[in-house]
Amino acid sequence: MSLSDSIRRETTYLSAVGRTLMRLRTVTPDSTHTIVDIVERFASEKPDNIAFLYLDRVVTYRALDEGANRYAHWALDQELEAARPWCF
Repeated sequence: MSLSDSIRRETTYLSAVGRTLMRLRTVTPDSTHTIVDIVERFASEKPDNIAFLYLDRVVTYRALDEGANRYAHWALDQELEAARPWCF
């Protein structure tokens, strides 16, 4: 990989991390707005945008949301309870 390719890749990565942190800045332990809400909004507004890349695998927001919903429905079918957040 050439130096310019490496710089371009790292710039893309840092830009994505920055955007993610900006979106998460309002999510706090007592917030009613969670990362799930952010992902669902993106899945609704921009379903074919790339949510993440790993090696040669591309996952869109639609696929991420659909996968999360499959796990959620499975958990409901198993009658699993939501984990309680830690208490202090």
